[in-house]
Amino acid sequence: MPSLADKQRQKAEEAMKITDRSHFNVGVNIEAADIVPASSQWRLTRTFRGTTTVRTPAPRTISGSSQSLWGKKLHSTKFRGARFPKNPPQGVADKLQSKVEKAVSWMKAYGCTQLHDVALEDLQKEGDSTREVAWDICRELLKKETKAEEKSHMWTDKNGKVILAVLAKHDCPDSKDGTAIDGFEHHLGIKLWRDMQELFSIEPKPITEKKQHERHPADNTKQGSHMRYFRAVHIPGLDEVLLELKQLRHDFEVWWETGHSEKREYASADLRGKDRAQFEQFGRLLYNDVEIVDLIERYVKALFPPDLYADLKTAFERGHWVHKELPPDTPVAGGIFLGRVTLWKLQTMLHKDKQDVLCVVICMGDFTGGEAIFPDLNVKLAYNPGDIIIFYSDALWHMVAPWEPTPRRPGSPFVPGRMARVYTTHKSTLKGLLKVDWAKWVILRRDRPVDESPFVPGYVPKAGPLKKKRKTSKA
Repeated sequence: MPSLADKQRQKAEEAMKITDRSHFNVGVNIEAADIVPASSQWRLTRTFRGTTTVRTPAPRTISGSSQSLWGKKLHSTKFRGARFPKNPPQGVADKLQSKVEKAVSWMKAYGCTQLHDVALEDLQKEGDSTREVAWDICRELLKKETKAEEKSHMWTDKNGKVILAVLAKHDCPDSKDGTAIDGFEHHLGIKLWRDMQELFSIEPKPITEKKQHERHPADNTKQGSHMRYFRAVHIPGLDEVLLELKQLRHDFEVWWETGHSEKREYASADLRGKDRAQFEQFGRLLYNDVEIVDLIERYVKALFPPDLYADLKTAFERGHWVHKELPPDTPVAGGIFLGRVTLWKLQTMLHKDKQDVLCVVICMGDFTGGEAIFPDLNVKLAYNPGDIIIFYSDALWHMVAPWEPTPRRPGSPFVPGRMARVYTTHKSTLKGLLKVDWAKWVILRRDRPVDESPFVPGYVPKAGPLKKKRKTSKA
């Protein structure tokens, strides 16, 4: 009987055919196919550890001449942008609030769909039994002739609760091109893209087996997991095929280790890093998204129930500690979510996120395809770089349509392809941080205790079987 991962792999291949895209990132054994020369940088990627003498490590697949350009652009003060405190300056904050109010007002008037026979609570109670029905709907939504929604829109259940909102753009006769941008500005996306490319070059995080393979079934081979891409202009003497490692990070300030609810909550290993120096590198890059996070918080506050926003904010204020352990001049985003999940060059199959309270997704990069598919709503979203999608990921089936990296532009410091960022807080974390005695359940620092007990107060570990002492003979 085929496993869930095998079924997902088959569906991923089917999705690629339905979308009618020439998809070459499907986990083919490229070495066996003999399409990469023996001198290829592919060999280098297999042993690359992400360390260089340059402060900003260059991506694994950039040639020497491009590395210089990459380093020059990233190290220039102008390119790095201004440093912001935990919250944007008042003038910027006022503009963000005005943007939110205009977008929400337009959606309520022109971009709202109510589902009269669906309640959010019923969707949240559904298990995996509806997966096949959802996939049948996805087949239709993936077709090229199915038009993707490009404007801001929100969907509510029969009780008027917003279950999904996409912030993209809306009609605005007063603007030059007749539209107003509701998502984040392009330069903020470029900054995020730059920071994540640097982050994934410091410490490679290839995806692991089991559940990650089920969500990203077309990304894995026995040799490793890489995205293939090409140069826009052929350069004699350099490889035709270039590769970038596909990666995944879970950076949570507070979370519960799966299967260990008796333990106290602490920061994820990805965020803690190997040592304090590495943690400070990670923190500088991960929390430099101040304006994006502030904009997201304003949308959640405006669109979702006040008690949900209040709970998320309270949990964040209790569980947020990164700003205390980073150098004083480091910009650190605030917000309402304690977790950041970053997908680097990954395809994403149909799934639900049962642990999430609320989910926010954004993307950046140079790619084609990658629409957001929501079969429960029978909707396909354009999901362009800069768009913000906020939804209950524990209630709605969702996937990303197959995407392809565009050819790398001459002189570009960026590896093409798609990156995605998920902001969320886990249900168990929210529950723990809202308790009266929440401080007893949380470790608010970078370190995870080793010699002291990480268990909650009053917990007595179950006694395991006694180990027999090995007999030793004396000479």
